[in-house]
Amino acid sequence: MEGLIVEEIPHVFLSNSQVLSTYFQLKNSFPGIKDKSLLGVALIKNRYLLPGLRLLYRNSTIDEAKNLLENLVLTPNETASILIQAKNLNDVKLEKFSSNIGIPLKSLGEIKEYMVKFGVNEVVVNGTPIDILSLSHVEFYGNSINYYITDEGHFVVTVKGKKFILPEDLAELFEESIFISLKQMFPTGLPSERFFFLVRKVDFSSQLSTVYFDPSIKLGSLVLKIEERNFIEFFHEFLYLLYTEFGILDDERTKREIINKLVKQEMIWLLFEMKNIVSYLADQGISHDVKNLQKLLESFFEGYEYDFLFRHKTTDLVKVKILTPIIDLRKYFPSQDYLERINLKSIKIVNHKDTFLVRSEDKELDIGTINPYTARFLQELDIEILSLRVISKRLMFSENILPEEYTTWLEINGILRNRML
Repeated sequence: MEGLIVEEIPHVFLSNSQVLSTYFQLKNSFPGIKDKSLLGVALIKNRYLLPGLRLLYRNSTIDEAKNLLENLVLTPNETASILIQAKNLNDVKLEKFSSNIGIPLKSLGEIKEYMVKFGVNEVVVNGTPIDILSLSHVEFYGNSINYYITDEGHFVVTVKGKKFILPEDLAELFEESIFISLKQMFPTGLPSERFFFLVRKVDFSSQLSTVYFDPSIKLGSLVLKIEERNFIEFFHEFLYLLYTEFGILDDERTKREIINKLVKQEMIWLLFEMKNIVSYLADQGISHDVKNLQKLLESFFEGYEYDFLFRHKTTDLVKVKILTPIIDLRKYFPSQDYLERINLKSIKIVNHKDTFLVRSEDKELDIGTINPYTARFLQELDIEILSLRVISKRLMFSENILPEEYTTWLEINGILRNRML
């Protein structure tokens, strides 16, 4: 190992082995060229046009950069990615420099024709964060990336609730469903250079396929879940939509529609239960996501009083229907299949520490517990329980932002004698 020299490479790119490999190949072929110029070409070769161009612009002459690029062997996918990014530079100096060094500005029709001719099925594009002042890092959440087209024609991608604008041309270049993932994230540089997205045509035989996401369609699906009284899937979809697309739910007309339909279907308790569960998880310090979700829930409820639970009641006896997930299931049962085979018709709840334990009376089997915040509500309001029912459903919805999916629930029908609310 003696005598081995490891030269210093900008640390931000060390995690990208493809960029690093291209850099060393260029280093061997062009020993007299500045390292930063070579790194710029390596970035362009690997479809990161913006940071690559900026490095070339600052560290090389036009002739030098043109010579380097002319000696690059580019695949059709790499070429298409570069052409799309060059068309959307939005920087006059870099546009002129790009044209001078041999990266042409192609029309949308020409790019599309090229992609069809060479069978290009994926491109890498730059995504600009909508809030570039506060956003500097986004973790990779493959299953949480969705996209939609705004009324203004913007192509918007949401990553865990954070929004990015991608080139508008993508909507026309890809006429079919697509899969989007974060390609690489650079913690330094201008905000518009930090985030790149891999856009791939959907192969329906692949598990990577992502269904086209449109907020209005998703909202319609949410309302349909209420009308079908499919409260388990509504619970998860509402929280996910609240986290990723708060704007479409934070609308007075939408709020009122959701609340009225929940009241009509006797599902209004779900709004309380969301607060109970998320507040309990947030107090346990589960994750920052849960903390953020708690703030969004509080904002959604702002201005709304909880008396809609008891409106239009003329007596002191108020019927309530409480829907709450049974937690700790895996503590008692190894699988949901086993849970489905036991008799759940004879159920009772018993005091257990700071919550209630759900128990099967005929076999004296403990099933699980309910969250302590809901248990406290039942105790403080002295609700007389009339009937209990366990409802279990396999969940097809995969975009869950809570630590676990709640698929087995307890429906409690009771009477509230003490109207404290």
